[in-house]
Amino acid sequence: MNLLTLYAKILSAYPKSFQERYADEMTQTLEDMVHDASSSPQRLKIWTAAFAELPVQITKSNFAVAGQAFSEETPGYVKRNTQLSASLLLPFVLLLMLNELRPSALPLTPSWTDIYQFLAIVLPALAFLLCATTILRWWSLGRRNHSAKMTVNIADIRHNWPLLVVSILALMIAVFMLGHDSVHCVAGNPITVVRNPTATLHCIAQD
Repeated sequence: MNLLTLYAKILSAYPKSFQERYADEMTQTLEDMVHDASSSPQRLKIWTAAFAELPVQITKSNFAVAGQAFSEETPGYVKRNTQLSASLLLPFVLLLMLNELRPSALPLTPSWTDIYQFLAIVLPALAFLLCATTILRWWSLGRRNHSAKMTVNIADIRHNWPLLVVSILALMIAVFMLGHDSVHCVAGNPITVVRNPTATLHCIAQD
């Protein structure tokens, strides 16, 4: 396999619409530039520049297409539920930031501990359940329309990547905060208090 063939194969990582419009032209342009180069160092420079820019450009193009697909082609209820699920994670993020910046500002009374548990465990769990319910509804509606199977629906990253990202983050937060190892480090027993995420991480690292 020569470099030009390799370059053409890498172009297949671009979105399909981009490939159909620009791939042949890009390959031909590169071939002409290499052919017209007057020396080996110039050809090496051309090859290096051509391959070096591909990862960034491919990533940008795919993100742009995915963003447009989610905005224009994804059902409205999926977008709304994704935004709602993301908003349910914001209190946890804010609590974590406050704990890092000003840990002394967090009250440690029993009533506040219950609030921290709600923000750090219940809301992320609700966010994950909302995402999972949305995926199931999307799949169910697709089946009625004789659309793809659930595995295909979940793998449709172009249309559901924000929903998947939020659901994975929500699940990771809920599992982490519910995990015996993490909470036991802080509370000394299964889920009773969750006070200091920094101390939790430090404790887990020493386990």
